[in-house]
Amino acid sequence: MAPPVAGQETKDHPVAETVVQLAGGDGALLVATLSHAAVPWLTDHAVEGAVLLPGTAFVELALRAGEAIGCGRLEELTLQSPLRLPERGSVQLQIVVQAPEGSDVAEGRHTFTAHSRHVDADRDEPWTCHATGVLAPVRGSGPEAGPRSWPPAGAEPVDVAGLYPGLAARGYEYGPAFQGVKAAWRRGDEVFAEVALPLEHQSEAGRHGLHPALLDACLHGALLHQSEEGAGALVLPFTFSGVELHATGVAAARVHIAPGGPDTLVIRLTDTAGRPVAVIESLVMQEMRQDAAGASDGLYRVDWVPAPEAAPEPPEGSGLVLGPGTADLSAVPSPPPATVVVPMSGGRDISEAVNDALALVQAWLAEDRFSASRLVFALTGDTPAAAAVAGLVRSAQNEHPGRFTLVHAVDDPDFASSAAVAATDEPELRVNGGQTTVPRLARAVRRVLTRPEGHWRLGVAAKGSVDNVAALPAPRANAPLPEGSVRIAIGAAGLNFRDIVIALAMVPGLEDMGVEGSGTVTEVGPGVTDLRVGDRVMGLVPEAMGPVAVADARTLTRLPDGWTYEQGASVPVAFLTAWMGLVDLAGLSGGDRVLIHAATGGLGLAALQVARYVGAEVFATASPAKQHLLRGLGLDDDHIASSRDLDFRARFLTATGGAGMDVVMNALSGEFTDASLDLLPGGGWFVEMGKTDIREADVLAAAHPGVRYRHFDLKAESPDRVRDALRTLDARFADGSFRPPPISSWPIDAAPEAFDTLRRANHLGKLVLTTRRPWDPGRTVLITGGTGVLGALLARHLVTEHGIRHLLLTSRRGPEAEGAAELAAELAALGAEADVAACDVGDRESLSSLLDSIPGDRPLGAVVHAAGLLDDATIEAMTQEQVERVLQAKTRSAALLDELTTGLDLDAFVLYSSVAGVLGTAGQANYAAANAALDALARRRRARGLPAVSLAWGLWREASGMTGHLDTEDVGRLSRTGIAPLDSTEGLALFDEAVAAGDPCLVTARLDTAGLRDRAAGQLPAVLRGLGGAVRRRSAPLADRTTDTDEVPFARQLADAVPEERRRLLLDMVRSHAAAVLRHGTAQDVEPDRPFRDVGFDSLTAVELRNRVNASTGLRLPSTVVFRHPTPSQLVDRLSTDLSAQQETAAGAAVLEDLDRLRTTLTGMGTDNTNRQAVMDRLRALLNEFDSPATEPAAARGAELASATDDEMFALIDKELGIE
Repeated sequence: MAPPVAGQETKDHPVAETVVQLAGGDGALLVATLSHAAVPWLTDHAVEGAVLLPGTAFVELALRAGEAIGCGRLEELTLQSPLRLPERGSVQLQIVVQAPEGSDVAEGRHTFTAHSRHVDADRDEPWTCHATGVLAPVRGSGPEAGPRSWPPAGAEPVDVAGLYPGLAARGYEYGPAFQGVKAAWRRGDEVFAEVALPLEHQSEAGRHGLHPALLDACLHGALLHQSEEGAGALVLPFTFSGVELHATGVAAARVHIAPGGPDTLVIRLTDTAGRPVAVIESLVMQEMRQDAAGASDGLYRVDWVPAPEAAPEPPEGSGLVLGPGTADLSAVPSPPPATVVVPMSGGRDISEAVNDALALVQAWLAEDRFSASRLVFALTGDTPAAAAVAGLVRSAQNEHPGRFTLVHAVDDPDFASSAAVAATDEPELRVNGGQTTVPRLARAVRRVLTRPEGHWRLGVAAKGSVDNVAALPAPRANAPLPEGSVRIAIGAAGLNFRDIVIALAMVPGLEDMGVEGSGTVTEVGPGVTDLRVGDRVMGLVPEAMGPVAVADARTLTRLPDGWTYEQGASVPVAFLTAWMGLVDLAGLSGGDRVLIHAATGGLGLAALQVARYVGAEVFATASPAKQHLLRGLGLDDDHIASSRDLDFRARFLTATGGAGMDVVMNALSGEFTDASLDLLPGGGWFVEMGKTDIREADVLAAAHPGVRYRHFDLKAESPDRVRDALRTLDARFADGSFRPPPISSWPIDAAPEAFDTLRRANHLGKLVLTTRRPWDPGRTVLITGGTGVLGALLARHLVTEHGIRHLLLTSRRGPEAEGAAELAAELAALGAEADVAACDVGDRESLSSLLDSIPGDRPLGAVVHAAGLLDDATIEAMTQEQVERVLQAKTRSAALLDELTTGLDLDAFVLYSSVAGVLGTAGQANYAAANAALDALARRRRARGLPAVSLAWGLWREASGMTGHLDTEDVGRLSRTGIAPLDSTEGLALFDEAVAAGDPCLVTARLDTAGLRDRAAGQLPAVLRGLGGAVRRRSAPLADRTTDTDEVPFARQLADAVPEERRRLLLDMVRSHAAAVLRHGTAQDVEPDRPFRDVGFDSLTAVELRNRVNASTGLRLPSTVVFRHPTPSQLVDRLSTDLSAQQETAAGAAVLEDLDRLRTTLTGMGTDNTNRQAVMDRLRALLNEFDSPATEPAAARGAELASATDDEMFALIDKELGIE
């Protein structure tokens, strides 16, 4: 088939929209947009409830892309992760075929990747890699003919009537388009089958090379081929090799499936006449992981993105910063400034911090003099206490928009910038290193590895991009052990810049990823005497990024007591490099000055500890956004500079009086290396740790006399030297002199995301990949709140889906809780032993006793904290007792679980948080505070190298202790924020995917992103604006109009209207908003004189109505306004009064402003100006005129003046002064 013209649309293909031949003719790009609506037959390919793009579609599209460059042979296609079609919206799929490199040029081989992302994704949202492979020209030999007779001689018929019902029971939920097997026969290990597309799809066959549904049906014969032992396994295609297409457009085919080798199949297709159609020389099937088809549509994370606009410079005197801890607003003068900043330290007791913040909020709202001002909470530290205050304030913001602002002052201890950044319209900001960012919810796209059978390791399927990180076979992991080596079951592996260099092919000769790790010794080789099977070790481990690796015993040491695998994997390379490079090589000692570049990374932080240990004076560089970490470690500003510019050279020369450094540890390149060399004016050691800018020592010595330049490469050090250094470091780890750095850990399945994080340098400390599985059937899982609805759902799920056999379920009533006995019996019938215990998890003694009761033969392996309590009220009515009750159930319990399980080497620590902490739901300030604190606790645990994930749940459809009190109006209010209820299947799928993901905090909720986009032009909460996307221009109903619509702004309509018309507009507006809040059909359903309470308004819906009215009118009404003016008509009376007063005030302010400008003009005339006396006379006449009873009312004249332009105003003044 002839290749399409470059860039042409492939309108004849039902899926591929465009195939573009790239410039130079050596590459191609195929683009397809996939959705349920665009490709309806894809809906029939569901696995475990998720609609997945079949692997055969990747095959067909890859061959289609190959046509553009003359490559008709698919040498290999490996599926990395399933492509799940979202329930709503579309995804774009791109197949990028690269130009050949190296030896591939002669053979015409092209590597390719297949990536997708949601059509509505932000531009900076990452793409998910689903497949990698190789395309090549068709080989010279022709295809083999099919069997001469059909069915072949000796083949026994197989009954296929029960094939698809049986597959459905195993999780293959194939619809009619994919139920293509019509007949089958078996002969020994071979399977023969007849397949055909349904009649309604046969007309499409000619538009495909080979219809994916037909090819997929051929693979169903491979499921018939499985042995009885594997009949229950859910398997999917993993690797296709040697795929060639010899005919196109067939709607029916014969298929022959035969073993091709260990774990491989050969598949040949012919048409119904026996003529060759296609061949797959090798197909590898693989068991699908339980999270492979996870509901990723419901996973979101909070990203901090640059603020959309710079804050304007506030007028002098418009902001006031109160002293730290000052809760007495009487210190604020009257009239108050526009902004009042209250600093709040994060290093406080959670209860004290939250109650102080609550008192401040209530006092602020109680005083009318603050109605036009904003209270800014300036928070320091990402601690549970600071997070709890933020959660409470978010709720206050939703109840009282425009009254409060949150500023996370990461590196501004004097809070000087908080008032300035708060001048924007953003309700929450973070200031760090001179950069201002704002929180936005974004999809948490998971790029999951597909694991091959047997032993494997991380590598790159095609060099040049971290997106191509994949699981590759690791034959050395299972090879016989060499002398002096051990085999390790890897628990965690450190990720280093070297691994990025390998992925990007930046340095020739570097091949194998992974150089350090930790784990348990499973086998000891000959000659090893100091390690035994079962020892927990850490050290230098080649190919550590996989489940099993082999290492030289001399490069390992035992894990310190109480350390996790994550902590162990974070230190070997960093501390060995720092110690051997700075102390052993450069001889760093007390009194020396040392410059450490990139000092907030794993190596930099290790070097800082080593340098301080030997008594050196440390100078450090880091990006401005990370310098707060160095300040927290005790470095002052004279010893800190930016790693993003060259100012460090002059800064540090000045700080040292021109003496410079004795040792430079470099990790930068180019002109940064040159500037660093200038910091050795008297000579000294320059220890190069980088990989990409290695200099010649002799050349440098000539240019910089006295400088000793060495490139330090830990891999070049002998195992004996590494052993000696490890012994030295062991002692320092044991006595606490050296500690692990802050850790960001990721499951190894999420390695592509971890690599991307390291490449972008979006982290502090060390990145670590973990191989631990969260659910060990031999260990006990503790579920707090385990007898409640959500706890019981999870208990059943862990037993049926994860094989858990030992559960400890707690609640306050324990076995006496409703349904507890029945739940335990149900779990026992499923094969699990469930102990139900009464326990106040917020009480130390009670919890400690519970944990001690867990038998040693089934130790605690995982914790799920699902307990909680609601006690709702508006922010003004919230009491400290309500705050305490909710904090006790949620936050104190979590803190005790964290403390009392430290050192138990848990596999999972899951906190059930709530979206209330992220969004700040109205009426739940205490609950928002408690859940935001849980999120911070999870982040803190992860930074310590401990497992943790906090799941901020949205609304569950099942009524529970958290949701049973919600009525229709409550659910409607949540729906208007874009939160839809989750059913149990969705929720548990999200649970599995979130626990397997790499983020410490995730929002697990069903969000109506289409609805959010519709609200983007209206009252969309700021944190959701990233999901709302571009504003959809539409004609909004009156109930949705605020200060900006497609027509005349409502406020302008009011200003232009006569009194009778103004009242009608106001009444229509109030009734429209009331109908929207109550989810009534139209404004006419809200009677003008019927009390709000009678139609269903409560305190929260009253606040929502007040907020809508405020947004429409620009007023700042109190939260009680709806009940003080209890009918729409009475509320309109209040609005009319306030708007009239507002207009009069605005008119008077405008006149005063104009008089100020006039005063400035007249001052410039000078006292000897000839017009001075005339001016004075006219001003007196003007004053007498306005004092006269006959003059029109001042307010009316003021309104006239307020609406005049500047030119009209000065013309009027000139006329009055007689100086025209």
